[in-house]
Amino acid sequence: MRFFNKSRNGNKIIFSILGFKIKYKVKSDQFLHKLMEEWQTNFQPQELELKLKKLIHQDEAQRPENKEFFLILASTLIENDKENEAIEVLKNYINKFGLEHISSFPLVACLTDKLGLADDKVKQCAHAFKTLEENRTNNSLEKLLQNKKLAIVGNSPNLIEKRKGNQIDAADIVVRFNNFRTQDFEADYGSKTNIWVCCQANDIVNRPLDELKKMDYILYNVDLKHTKLQPKCLEYICKNLETLNSISYIGDTYKKNLKQFGVVYPSSGMTALCHFHGLCPLSKENIFGFSFLENASNYYDHYFQKRSARTIKKFRKNGHHNFDLENAVLRKIFEV
Repeated sequence: MRFFNKSRNGNKIIFSILGFKIKYKVKSDQFLHKLMEEWQTNFQPQELELKLKKLIHQDEAQRPENKEFFLILASTLIENDKENEAIEVLKNYINKFGLEHISSFPLVACLTDKLGLADDKVKQCAHAFKTLEENRTNNSLEKLLQNKKLAIVGNSPNLIEKRKGNQIDAADIVVRFNNFRTQDFEADYGSKTNIWVCCQANDIVNRPLDELKKMDYILYNVDLKHTKLQPKCLEYICKNLETLNSISYIGDTYKKNLKQFGVVYPSSGMTALCHFHGLCPLSKENIFGFSFLENASNYYDHYFQKRSARTIKKFRKNGHHNFDLENAVLRKIFEV
């Protein structure tokens, strides 16, 4: 007999000590968080479907309580081409909870809209996803990049006083990230922006209308099939579609590849670099403002924003990104 053993059954953890079992019920939000992580990072929908079905068919005392569990299940069933099963899960969900949270799960929002059960918010999500997915599958970004010289400009402070602005602006297509700034930094970082890559972090601010009108493309680093879409991000996407139809998102392909290197939660910079490299092979001459180019470790500062020690400490504690590993992998990919 083992002195100590730990196992899991649904949302319960069972500790066995000298044969005596102690059941500990995991808080619903903790349980859901683990499932969310698996949904976002494992990319094994068939395996996840079996796990979710096993959980949902347990006795009532052990069954998952959180509403979003059922939306992850419905989304996974849709991805696995089991629409009829997904409809059954969805209708049961709507009967019990209404349309709450559905606009945060794009695949489920599309099915809800297809069934004629959507409200305005769910319809907005469905329309946004269909547009971005069509642009992604039609290779609209690849067509834009064809025979073009790229400059991918990160937010690292390593270009300060390097006077690379003219070299960056000489490229046909200039790509920038998240809350980038060009004003007051033109000499070092250039002024032109053709493609804006952004994630859905809480601090992301949408670009002004006059900037959006000058852009050719917006690329969201949000895997819409395996990520809970935040309301603010959906609002920005819908608003930006009124100005620019050329918007898509980065799917799971590159995240699957990066996971092989141990990078589970790649940053926007890393994901986008790999994405563009796959569409239009890059060399280090196309890349500016990334710490890996100089093997630097100033991951947490931006050229336009120096973070406090307290903010950096909090970021290190709560952030998912492993920047040291990203640095090493990017140096290998781009032979730096």
